[in-house]
Amino acid sequence: MDDNIDTNHLAERLKKGDQSAGEEIFNHFSTPMYRYFLARTNQKETAQDLTQECFARLLKHINQFEAEQGNFDSWFWRIARNLLIDTYRQKKPVQSLEVMQEYGMDIVDPVDHILPQVELKRVLGLIKTLPDEEQELFNLHFIADVSYTVLAETTGKTEANLRVIIHRIKKKIIELSK
Repeated sequence: MDDNIDTNHLAERLKKGDQSAGEEIFNHFSTPMYRYFLARTNQKETAQDLTQECFARLLKHINQFEAEQGNFDSWFWRIARNLLIDTYRQKKPVQSLEVMQEYGMDIVDPVDHILPQVELKRVLGLIKTLPDEEQELFNLHFIADVSYTVLAETTGKTEANLRVIIHRIKKKIIELSK
């Protein structure tokens, strides 16, 4: 994701009816959002539907966003996360990243971040063994490429706490891979 884009400014423009701002927001978030949903649901169609629904909710609730109260990125990722939770309540999907490779998705390669000597397929299998919250943090950070700052605002955890949790997830994967 392009971290140089001022999404707060785009959100303010969108609130005023500027459709081009909406297009820029869509272009900025659609791919990482789709990757996140695909990694969590393991279903291409569901991921597409959730991505579409997430943008529909954005348009419906954009007037509730207040830049003074926080970062737009965090606000929007909270919408995505809540939408996914709503989906889980209806039916808990299988979590898998392998489907992303089947559809030719370029993902932030977790091997680069965790263990260069471990094969990607093995890492993907190990991720499936993690508790749901750790899988979600892994997917947001490594698959959707969400920064610690945005993760902190999205999850309500501190950046320091998230760095520790992500570090522990990496250690857990390393231990599981032995």
